[in-house]
Amino acid sequence: MLRRYLEKSGQFKVVAVDTTHVGRDAFLRLQPSPISLQLVVQAMSGAVLLTSQLKDAGTLSLKFQGDGPMQHITVEANSQGQTRGYCGDIHCDFAPSEAGLFETAIGAGTLTYRWRSSRTNQIHTSVVPLVAGEMAPNLTHYLLQSDQIPSALSLGAVLDPDKGVKGSGGILIQALPGADPNVMVILEDRLANLPPLGSFFGQAPGFSGMEKILFENLDVELLHEQAVSYHCSCSRERILKILASLEENDISGGEEGVTVHCSFCTKPYHFSQDEIRLLNS
Repeated sequence: MLRRYLEKSGQFKVVAVDTTHVGRDAFLRLQPSPISLQLVVQAMSGAVLLTSQLKDAGTLSLKFQGDGPMQHITVEANSQGQTRGYCGDIHCDFAPSEAGLFETAIGAGTLTYRWRSSRTNQIHTSVVPLVAGEMAPNLTHYLLQSDQIPSALSLGAVLDPDKGVKGSGGILIQALPGADPNVMVILEDRLANLPPLGSFFGQAPGFSGMEKILFENLDVELLHEQAVSYHCSCSRERILKILASLEENDISGGEEGVTVHCSFCTKPYHFSQDEIRLLNS
């Protein structure tokens, strides 16, 4: 579930998203390691938050890519609240380090932001270097670089051995034109001192617990709610188009043909030897 809020005097706007069920679905589909699950879920939460701020309907993708053991985290989200994601090594595992989970997993690299408008079909792409720290500061850095709007963003996920995710979500706060800088300072401080977001989402008190702390003594109204889900748009036709773009040696199958698994949802697509021959002809 995603909620949009507005401070009534026009100081700031807030978007909060509970991605607990998204994370649980990703756990069932991808069967990832705990580290991979936590970071992919955080990235999907971030993509949903950023998509919610765009004026045109469309699809946004984020790719965190670096020289670390996970190689990359790739996620997509659209204006309907649908999201999906995966990473370079879905079974990535390593010992804890002082650098932090995200920085250790991805290492030095770049964040690629790609937005396709459903209305015009135009694509906007930008690339920024990753900064030291976790995923949320990197997205905040991107927002400041691209939109030049004072922003504060937090992401979190608490894992569960049986369900994969106990609770997960994210919060994005953005100042509006003419906002009092002191108000943003107060909000940033409250956001930084919130308990782990996974402790709010996926269980009681949910959004109300977050609202009580973050909006204390502030006049904030709820503008909109939207359902959020894990949804993969893969199809047999799309996989065929990808195969058609490859070299013949890359897709040659045996007598039984070839099976391709979608990276985002692991769904298998089998193609017979005759279908492969047609692609190569």
